[in-house]
Amino acid sequence: IEYEQHIENLSTIYKSRLDVMVKALDEYFGKDITYTIPDGGFFLWVSFNQEVDTSLFEKAAIENSVSFIPGEHCYHSNGEKNHIRLCFSYCNEEQCIEGVKRIAQVYYETYPMKSVV
Repeated sequence: IEYEQHIENLSTIYKSRLDVMVKALDEYFGKDITYTIPDGGFFLWVSFNQEVDTSLFEKAAIENSVSFIPGEHCYHSNGEKNHIRLCFSYCNEEQCIEGVKRIAQVYYETYPMKSVV
C-alpha cells in the first residue's frame, strides 16, 4: 500500500471514530457539555460547566474500565479543572460509544444535579 493511500485510509477511520464519539457525547451528555471538534489529531476536547472538577470522577472512570485525561494536565500551570481530553484513535467505534457511556455514568453519579437535556 502506498503511503498516501495509507494516510487516506487512516483519515477515514479516524473521522468515522470521531463522528461516532461526538454522536455518543450528544446522546449521553446532551447540553451538559461542549466540545471542540479538531481539524486534525487524535483527541477531542470536552468542557463541562465551570464548577465541575473532572478529577473527582477520574478514579471512578478507571474503576469502570474507561479513562480520560483531566484537562488540568494539559496546561502548563493553573489548569482549568472542568475539561477532559478523549482519544478517538485507539478504540474502535463500539468502544468509543461504550467509553462515553461509562464516563457519563460516573459523571452523573458524581454530579447528580446535572441532567441530559
